[in-house]
Amino acid sequence: YEYRYNAVRKAYRWEMLQKILIEASVIGDEFGYAVDIEGHTLVMSAPNFNGGKGATFIYKRMSTGQEFRLSQEIVPNMISYPLQVGDMYGYSVAVMENYLVIGAPGRDAAATHFGTTENPADDSTGQVFVFYRPTSDYNFYFTQPLIPSNVKRNDRFGYAVDVKGTTIIASSIEEFSGALNEI
Repeated sequence: YEYRYNAVRKAYRWEMLQKILIEASVIGDEFGYAVDIEGHTLVMSAPNFNGGKGATFIYKRMSTGQEFRLSQEIVPNMISYPLQVGDMYGYSVAVMENYLVIGAPGRDAAATHFGTTENPADDSTGQVFVFYRPTSDYNFYFTQPLIPSNVKRNDRFGYAVDVKGTTIIASSIEEFSGALNEI
């Protein structure tokens, strides 16, 4: 749902403008699980969409007062970043200007744990995916996965994400390494 604050004629209240839906959603997709908005771009996720693999939906509006319209559906790409059921892709999302960050804390990703040798994939290590668009007129495209240097099984890297300027923050809620739990 989209609400807008109305201060006209001293109404001073939030009024519903739009109910945002996707036609392909089914019960259990968890559409709207994570949301973020920046200017005229709205991001909504469904971490159980597509048979449990997850998806993120980008909505745009041309100007203030107009409704948001679906402009892009970002689903796991089997070549760039193949995902499987349970990866929780879209569990967390963040958008800022032309950057989009999507967390998949259930992903069984390979990670480097104290050193330079990559470990084999392990249960729910998690992963974060970064997307970019040249301007708001374009769609987002995948640029890179973020791979932490210190995660192990069930750390769930990407549980929460945010992006501001040239900084991306991603949490790891378990941190089973035995070290201090740092973000």
